[in-house]
Amino acid sequence: MLNLKKFVLGYTSVEEIFIADNTKAGDALEDFPDWILQELERRGWTQSELARRAEVTAATISTILSRQKSAGVDACLGIARAFGEPPVKMFRLAGLLPPLDTRKEVLDEALELFDQLSAADQARIIVIARAFALTAKERRKRGNPGPQAGAAATSD
Repeated sequence: MLNLKKFVLGYTSVEEIFIADNTKAGDALEDFPDWILQELERRGWTQSELARRAEVTAATISTILSRQKSAGVDACLGIARAFGEPPVKMFRLAGLLPPLDTRKEVLDEALELFDQLSAADQARIIVIARAFALTAKERRKRGNPGPQAGAAATSD
């Protein structure tokens, strides 16, 4: 069960929430080869299995993972198809497109989710957000910005 106090106090910015939600164990956003390796481990796939599903050679996957060569458009498209991910995500991870403004992306998602809630649930979220903002303001006054980026919130 989510410990709301730890959740609210455990993050200092929307960027930390985005990172925590999209990486494992509070890792910082990683580069493309690391991301691929994590996905392979998570899915229980081999490099050969990824190559087969991505319709690229095993050598292509190997050179990307060993950082001998950066992934090109075709490799990114194949990897995206194999993992069922949007191609633009692969292009960003591979450095073929610039990173998104994380804050804007998080706020857009928050607004989309907020709009799906009932009026009562929206009011609850506003109360939580106000508590979060007040806590952050009090921490700043004490000169304690809160947990460092990437620090995982723990439950009691």
